[in-house]
Amino acid sequence: MHVDDSGDHFRVIVFENYVVKIPRTEDKQAELDDIVEVQNYLADHVEGILPVERVEDVLVMPRAPGKRADERDDWLYLRDLRDEIQDAVGDLGYVIMDIGASNMFYDEDEDQLYLVDFSQIRRYEDVYG
Repeated sequence: MHVDDSGDHFRVIVFENYVVKIPRTEDKQAELDDIVEVQNYLADHVEGILPVERVEDVLVMPRAPGKRADERDDWLYLRDLRDEIQDAVGDLGYVIMDIGASNMFYDEDEDQLYLVDFSQIRRYEDVYG
């Protein structure tokens, strides 16, 4: 088990096969159902997004395979994969407002990037009108 206490919105507890995300603020607590709805919708349509489940007042999701992108040296290559996922998310009408290297995992065996933070996702029309 590993605790990642670096995020502004969630405290993250990483287990071998799953991750538990605990909201840090009442605002994020209030958004849990919205995050679950949007993340699961995107997971059904975009490769590289994992499903999530609300259990009581926390989020539980599978652990993304691979290594966190900010621990890798091939950032430019990963950025291109991130852009492909963000474009697919945009095609579905959403914008990910904050997706840095610490919010991405890269599975080298599958050549697959996973985005793992959806606390700052918004509908396209809410952001750009």
